[in-house]
Amino acid sequence: MDRRTTLNKNDRLAFPGLECVIDAPAGRGSSVLAYTGYYPDQEDPRIRHRVLIRELFPYDPSGGIHRSKENALEIEKQSEVLFAHYRESFLRANEVHSRMAEEIPGELDLHINTFTCNNTLYSVMGYTGGRSLEEEIRRLHDKLKLLRSLKIIRGALQVLRAFHETGYLHLDVSPDNILLIGSGDRERVTLIDYNSVHTFSEIRSDSSAFLSMKDGYTAPEVRMGQRSYIGPQSDLFSMTAVFWHCISGRKLSDLEQIGSVFPDPSGLPGWENLPASARSMLRIILRKGLSPSPRKRYGSVAEILKDLGELEDRINGRGITRWALWENGRARCLRLMQENISLQYIRDENRIYPLHVEKADGDRTEFFDLLGISASADSSRAFFNSRALINTNRPLLLLGGGGTGKTTALFRLCYTACGPDPRKAEYRENAAAVFYISLYGYRNSSSHFIRDTLLEGLQFKPETESMETARRELLQLLDNSGSSKGSSEHSSRVSSRPVLQLLLDGFNEASGDTGPLLEEIRLLASLSGVRILMTSRSDPGEPLFEKITLCRLDPVDIRRILSGEGILPPENMEIFDLLGFPILLSIYIQAVKSRETNPGSLQSREQLLREYFDGLRNKEISALPQNSPEAAGIDAVFQYLLPEAAAQIHRAGHAVTDTELMNTVQKCYRELSGRALTAIYPRWIGHTGALRLGAENADEWYGRSVLDILHRRAGLLVRDEQGRLRILHQIMEEYLEEKSRQFHLQFDRVKRRQKLTLGFAAAAAGFFLVTLFGIYNFRMRIQIEEKHRQMLLSETEMLIVESVRNSEEALANEDRREAVDEAVDAVLLSYADLEQTERVVLEEDGFDQLRNDLPLIRERIFQEQNGQGQETVAAKTIQFTRKADAAPAIDDSYYPALAQKALTDALGIYVFSDENSDDNSDENRQPASDKNFDDNRPLASDENSDDNRPLALSGMETKFLSYDPAYHHTETRVNPDQKTVLLYSAGGFRILSVKNGEVLCDLQLPDQDSLLRTEYLRNAGASCLKAVWSDGTVRCYDASNGRLIPQSEAEDLYFTGNTDSDETKETGFDIDMVMDMGLAAAEDTHSNKADNSDKADYSDKVDHSDKADYSDKADHSDKADNTDTETASARDSHNKEYLTDKYRLQIIPGGIVIFDRTTGDNLGELDVDADVSFISRTGDNLLIGYRGLEDGSRFALLLNKNFETLAELPDLCDLLDGALFFDNGNGSIRKTPVYTLPELLDAASGL
Repeated sequence: MDRRTTLNKNDRLAFPGLECVIDAPAGRGSSVLAYTGYYPDQEDPRIRHRVLIRELFPYDPSGGIHRSKENALEIEKQSEVLFAHYRESFLRANEVHSRMAEEIPGELDLHINTFTCNNTLYSVMGYTGGRSLEEEIRRLHDKLKLLRSLKIIRGALQVLRAFHETGYLHLDVSPDNILLIGSGDRERVTLIDYNSVHTFSEIRSDSSAFLSMKDGYTAPEVRMGQRSYIGPQSDLFSMTAVFWHCISGRKLSDLEQIGSVFPDPSGLPGWENLPASARSMLRIILRKGLSPSPRKRYGSVAEILKDLGELEDRINGRGITRWALWENGRARCLRLMQENISLQYIRDENRIYPLHVEKADGDRTEFFDLLGISASADSSRAFFNSRALINTNRPLLLLGGGGTGKTTALFRLCYTACGPDPRKAEYRENAAAVFYISLYGYRNSSSHFIRDTLLEGLQFKPETESMETARRELLQLLDNSGSSKGSSEHSSRVSSRPVLQLLLDGFNEASGDTGPLLEEIRLLASLSGVRILMTSRSDPGEPLFEKITLCRLDPVDIRRILSGEGILPPENMEIFDLLGFPILLSIYIQAVKSRETNPGSLQSREQLLREYFDGLRNKEISALPQNSPEAAGIDAVFQYLLPEAAAQIHRAGHAVTDTELMNTVQKCYRELSGRALTAIYPRWIGHTGALRLGAENADEWYGRSVLDILHRRAGLLVRDEQGRLRILHQIMEEYLEEKSRQFHLQFDRVKRRQKLTLGFAAAAAGFFLVTLFGIYNFRMRIQIEEKHRQMLLSETEMLIVESVRNSEEALANEDRREAVDEAVDAVLLSYADLEQTERVVLEEDGFDQLRNDLPLIRERIFQEQNGQGQETVAAKTIQFTRKADAAPAIDDSYYPALAQKALTDALGIYVFSDENSDDNSDENRQPASDKNFDDNRPLASDENSDDNRPLALSGMETKFLSYDPAYHHTETRVNPDQKTVLLYSAGGFRILSVKNGEVLCDLQLPDQDSLLRTEYLRNAGASCLKAVWSDGTVRCYDASNGRLIPQSEAEDLYFTGNTDSDETKETGFDIDMVMDMGLAAAEDTHSNKADNSDKADYSDKVDHSDKADYSDKADHSDKADNTDTETASARDSHNKEYLTDKYRLQIIPGGIVIFDRTTGDNLGELDVDADVSFISRTGDNLLIGYRGLEDGSRFALLLNKNFETLAELPDLCDLLDGALFFDNGNGSIRKTPVYTLPELLDAASGL
């Protein structure tokens, strides 16, 4: 207990030439008591000069230093050495203060003088007021707001930077030593108490140099006295600890201070309201700043200031950055979901109908399977690993007729990337932004429509002076980030990740000249950080795209969906055929459920849509009281206003603003009081007052009809990303626009009749004029009506005839593309058999579109010809039946040219090693599915062929084991016999039987607070889990049954692979080692503890285990090299070495350095912010397993001999016996064998 007594108020200190008076205590430290005081002005004693007085009064636990009644310090003999030590430190602090005041004038208070008095020393300093950060935290109820804390810490860091640049370390950074002076914008921050300040050389050379220790703030290496590790990183640890105290209201616990656990910010107030990217950045700052290893911490003040500045930018949403695009894309998607009730079905996986696509080779697959994801999975990681999007930079074009589900597919991708709970969304550093843009809003031939849309909602920094500058910065971001071309910085995990996944919806809906739009898409597609998925009803004829076609629902799926809803299918088979369009199937279900539709009564698509809208109208009316006059108002909204709004949107060719739509609403509002509407809708007679829903003006009616009924409740009007309004679906828009057109034919006729009647009434002044006028109007009315009748009756027939004539003329002129387009137009205009053009010559790009656009053709054969006479390419002959069942006839000659592509598309094969070629071009570095298969190359060449090249299959995994997904674990390992699996984490482990999933052992490790790490050790016959505690205790558990085994038995498991094994020769994989460091603990700190503990063998054992793990039974010279490594460094988790027969890989903070094992040459460096789990080799390629530092996710990278990323394998948890094992934490472990080429050829022989 601190029994030091302070001086009393008004006590006088008679310093030579300067008598000071004590006012009040101002604080206390381990060696100093501080007071506020004053001294009178010599010329005018009424003036008092405020000062801060520091008294040397060290704390002595033995009580050997105390104050006498006369205020003098009495120092007993046993405490003289202690007092002398603190006296020297006190004088040194004054020296440092004076020097620093010169370096940063204005930041520190003036040091006036030092005096001897009361048998001790006093320092008198200028006093400008202020309060300690400790007092500020206490005053504001323990916590400071995040932005306020950032401002304080950044100010303190600026002062600390001056210390470091001058060659000093402060070594006593804590809230009581940070002083806040002033308030508001004029507040400044400074550091006080320099008793622990030393130069770098003093720390290392003088073992007696005083080091201050404070619980919750002092860095581990300072606490442990490891002077060789003390440096600027030690001060930055303390500053990060102060930052944590500011935002959490508490200092670090003992375990947090030594790094056994990291502080969890998820419980901070307002945490869920922070942007996800800001939450991620805050975690990064805390983890890096509080790392137990100095080498993994911030190395300079500038480095941590940069991250704190980025954290502030992320909170405020400033800058054109990767994370800003991610936040913006996610916010746009969520806003669309929240504002449009009609899109709520996207959230429910069970309401998403099957989406099947057909690729160029005729292969049909499920859309989400093609992308390598699940419709219910978090696609924010899996999406950019898809074969369709990541293996080439070519944009993907999803073709499909209206209502086939193209927009649904994009929205589902967008929604799954956002996650079901926006408050719990996690941002992974370097994650790609998923950005949905509707091209329905494109118009006016804009050449930067997409870029401007991407920039909407971003807050620009001051250096971004104009929109043109912003576009340039955006292109720079999209081109430089995520690229692996020519930059070692990106030759890591990030290299395979794009910056932006762009979802462009409805190219066919873009209005005006789309040439600039295509040019912008080409520009974006050429950037290394962009992946594009675009939808369209029709093929724009652009060779840039890789094309797939969205298929209609299969009849089996239709019947299954209807059965699940308890609804019978329609009796009319043509109507049943229409239900192959998901939008029409959804409309049919809603119409039947509303009890407006008898499944047997439907005869056409128009009738289906009509009854759907009638059902929505009647649903609104049924919510009103019986016989409510407002029913007429609801009827007017659906029958009159909705078609008029659709017609305006259709004419505009894009979504409209509320102001633009208000013009139509005002016109309709005025007509509601006229007699023309009641002539068309007699049921409204007597209810004209109710048609306006009680609104007194057009503005009020707009709110009730448009915003409340059509938008919020019925969901027929939806808002796009810019908040503009459009009809829910283009099919609905086309139907409603036609209804409006039909209405106006009748409405205009009624209006003309009314004008005619007015003309007759006005003719009372002159009979002759009236007669002529009436005859004229009568004849004109007849002519106009006849003209309209002819147009209504013959418009479709005339268009069909015209299209057929144009097709025949184009065919005669050898214009094949025009012939196809006109023939398709004719076919789509009529469901009956046509007598003309039974055979159309197609071009390559027209073929797939024709297959998509021919829903009801009876036994027509469309062939592609090779352009050299009439010889037909049999492989591309497609037979269409009335139900649009495509039966490709592919002859045997088709296989050799496409053998490897068939393997890729059908089996999902990725080539891990192509040793037949020395070419290191992009083509040979791509997975097999991206190579050009039209050159007739065989799968394996006859010369210089290695038929045992290893390949891994994506999509051919087998389920290996199921487990309880609620069981939390960080690592998964398969034991050597593959009969049991070990799931483990920092707290314990669980052993499962592969045969039946039975839990064989479930054990919690004791004394988890002091647990340092766990290691999984395995050889060909056995395995164990080794746990190490901070006191040197080591326990080893048999990984197959949980039995505690002697440590000597576990020592035999340190070698985990043998490069000469038969297994290695067979698979081509050199399985060098599999190990895990378990907890991210303070290795340096605990190693020091272990060295000084009674269990002297602990340090040696840990060092030996590391050496054994890092070798592949290397020769003694290699082991000798390891022995020379500094002991503490060898045990550090970021100073490990992995050995293969070719390479020596050294783990450094933030990456891996690769050396030639024979020559020692530095071959390259990988920048990866993750822990290494294992390293294996296949041919010249390396497979490196990682665990992410931020989110604990597992992944592996496959690198070629130039250490460029070939592929990323997410969720890879283990590699054993020629097989890859995957665990994504959802309760299922999957196993994928590694195949050789002969095995693949056998597997593919049945294709």
